[in-house]
Amino acid sequence: MELSRIEMKHINSTPTTLGHMSFLRWAGSKRQIIPKLHRYWCKAFERYIEPFAGSASLFFTIQPKSAILGDLNADLIETLRVVKSSPSHLSILLRSLRRGKRAYYAIRQQNPRSLLPVERAARFIYLRNL
Repeated sequence: MELSRIEMKHINSTPTTLGHMSFLRWAGSKRQIIPKLHRYWCKAFERYIEPFAGSASLFFTIQPKSAILGDLNADLIETLRVVKSSPSHLSILLRSLRRGKRAYYAIRQQNPRSLLPVERAARFIYLRNL
């Protein structure tokens, strides 16, 4: 597998509490150890590089000016690209998705290749967070 990556610039958002900025649930997330990791971050650092982005919880917490996020999961990287380029459209799509067992299985059965990138991202987030 090839490592997929995305270059990110500062995202305008304000964290409310340490470690609660990520929008994805992810096995192996660094979310619980963010208070420990956060003390090693220095504002003078010019770029944050994360080869195993996962939920990107540390990235969203420290909000670096410049970052490279990488992961073997190409769907994850595509979703992060959509979050970067089309957050409003993605938000509208996510709010329109129905909840419940039947809706979950219907969305899971969709062929991702038949969807637009923003629709794939909404599907990816939806399936990860239920």
